[in-house]
Amino acid sequence: MTQYDYFLNPHPREAHYIARSSIITALTQLAPKTNGRVLDIGSGESRGYEGLFKPYIDEYLCLDRQQKDTIDICADCCSLPVEDNSFDVVISTQVLEHLESPTLMLKESYRVLKPKGLLIMTVPMVWGLHEEPYDFFRYTEYGINHLLETSGYTDISIKPLEGLFASVFQLVIDEYYQAWLSWNGNIYNFIIPYLNKLAIFLDKTFPTRRLCLTYLATAVKI
Repeated sequence: MTQYDYFLNPHPREAHYIARSSIITALTQLAPKTNGRVLDIGSGESRGYEGLFKPYIDEYLCLDRQQKDTIDICADCCSLPVEDNSFDVVISTQVLEHLESPTLMLKESYRVLKPKGLLIMTVPMVWGLHEEPYDFFRYTEYGINHLLETSGYTDISIKPLEGLFASVFQLVIDEYYQAWLSWNGNIYNFIIPYLNKLAIFLDKTFPTRRLCLTYLATAVKI
């Protein structure tokens, strides 16, 4: 029987299935290329994507401003209580939009990475307001590239994880799913999986790149 998990294997009837699936797929493909010590900045109490990376690395540490038992380091991500050149990989997913000074976090990430260390980051281009009032920015690939370059990174790669159809379907579902669920939970559970799968099918059949939910960025410390 399939075991579903919101972070690592979401059910097709999850309201955020489209966005979650694209991020999970991208990180799953990157995980075998990692090794050594990993720092997940802004992991949340679920310990982020530890399950994807654990087979390939030596240590996975979670940093978040929440004081929870599952958090290894409770700290502000713009002032990391970590020594220079300490980690082989830094991961940060869906965090940059919540920071008043994103460059500070990127420079701190650069500082704690070892030379030739890898930064893996996902950043939203399009999404509704969330975690208010701490929701400050949305990014284009050029904005992300500028922030990474000015923070010292090289070998920068930025790619959209979805296209137009997935973005539009996901935004509609995110906006209305609570109302649909309240109106009729059975209809919601029946319709949402079909909408999610249709969005992904249309995205693959008619690919676009001018609009996406999420960008995947990777970069290397010189």
